Amino acid sequence: ELGIEHDSDAADRRAQTVFLDAAADFRELHLLSQLASGLEQATDALARCGLMLKDHVLDDLMAEP
Repeated sequence: ELGIEHDSDAADRRAQTVFLDAAADFRELHLLSQLASGLEQATDALARCGLMLKDHVLDDLMAEP
């Protein structure tokens, strides 16, 4: 799960580099950066949910007689 989060961070850094070259103006750069940030935050949230689900399932399995 942590690999996904690290991959997401790396992709966000690469995207920011591309945006600096590709953006026509500050507004476009800001929009692209915000979109990338939102995607990175969503990936982090999904990774946390995956960890929570794994813990929940393992707790249920350990509680069974």
